Amino acid sequence: MARKEEVMGKMSWLAYLVETEDEQGLIEFLAGRGFKNPNLAAREFLKAGSEIKEDKAKKSKEKNNEK
Repeated sequence: MARKEEVMGKMSWLAYLVETEDEQGLIEFLAGRGFKNPNLAAREFLKAGSEIKEDKAKKSKEKNNEK
């Protein structure tokens, strides 16, 4: 059970770093997790995070326009 909590803690930290767009922190986190190219991985995570934010904003705007 402790292992699952440890994994969830890491996932939460990853999500936080992406949400706050902390590129340097994300690079360090990913390097510590054994990513062979943490710079590329961090850019891709941040890109995906931005796309998710844009999609949410777009859906919210569309929903508000339907009212």
